[in-house]
Amino acid sequence: MLKSQAGDELVHAIQEVCRGSIYLSPNISRTVVDAYLSKTGDSADPLSGRERQVLQLVGEGKVHESHRRATGD
Repeated sequence: MLKSQAGDELVHAIQEVCRGSIYLSPNISRTVVDAYLSKTGDSADPLSGRERQVLQLVGEGKVHESHRRATGD
């Protein structure tokens, strides 16, 4: 979700997340798909091990846990 998006889109994003869905704005979705399609087999992973671990926790719905671990709380 980008800060520049309209309020209606923010409401829609919140509703989707509350239903347990993952929300990606159209611009972010396009960026992710373009990056995936342009990826070559020999490209290096741009994420550190810790960044990948936090991303995995977020993907599993453990947002609060991942935030706590990432901030050391």
